Amino acid sequence: MNKFSLFTAIIMTVLVTSYSAHSEAKPDQYNEHRFAHYDGKHRGEMKTKRIMRHLSLLDLTDHQREKIESVIKNAVGAAKPKREEMKRLHAQLKELKKSGKIDEQAIRALASEIASHKSDLFIMHLNKRKEVAALLTPEQLVRLERIKAARREKH
Repeated sequence: MNKFSLFTAIIMTVLVTSYSAHSEAKPDQYNEHRFAHYDGKHRGEMKTKRIMRHLSLLDLTDHQREKIESVIKNAVGAAKPKREEMKRLHAQLKELKKSGKIDEQAIRALASEIASHKSDLFIMHLNKRKEVAALLTPEQLVRLERIKAARREKH
């Protein structure tokens, strides 16, 4: 057996072995592992930590940090019922889709309700950003804009 055939045989063995191991795994095994830390219950806490980590670049005072954390926690708490309602509406939409018949009126009504909740959440988000910006000094706001610009250029 020449070197090329040996190399090809080894590569094929590795590919077949990896494929068979992959096909035996549950379809969502990767996602379950990848998102095991994210169960939805801690979404607000994770968001607050992420936002505070980004704002830590602004050299916040203790008072600013406390106020901003409060604003973010209140906003996350206020958004939670809207998100839960959207989740319920999406489930209804999914059931409607599974039913097999197309009820255009029901689909439009659910889509309209979901859009309304999304709009409300977007406005809540903008209000939260406005409240946070009101707690920052002019120098911190300039620095925040520079950070945002740098992140936009990076992505």
